[in-house]
Amino acid sequence: MVLSLNASGLPTAWTGVSFEWYGKLASNPKILSSAWNSIIVGLWSTLIATALGTMLALGVERARPSPARDALLFAPMIIPDIVLAIALLSFFTLIKFTLGLHSIILAHVVFNIAFVCVVVRTRRPSSS
Repeated sequence: MVLSLNASGLPTAWTGVSFEWYGKLASNPKILSSAWNSIIVGLWSTLIATALGTMLALGVERARPSPARDALLFAPMIIPDIVLAIALLSFFTLIKFTLGLHSIILAHVVFNIAFVCVVVRTRRPSSS
């Protein structure tokens, strides 16, 4: 982080403090577009995964316990991220799903639902 303030732009030579690189970053339209896309993906995937994950957790808690179902529900947490990403890309391609911001949001929702489900399931209503 300190090197980001280096006026020279080289990590090997310190020439003083400068915010020049932050100005260039903020004026780059591709970077700003990417940052906006990240905010959109984060907000939408959080909202959707929270709603679906909460409903899933409530339904799973009301159903009969099943280790096989739990293993399937929590697979996205266990499978390495890159394997899940390749599997989702293959699936989207197989069903001829158009790739774009919506497919990225959907992929994030698939990954995040398991985490929401785990957190919501740990909450037990008080017995008082």
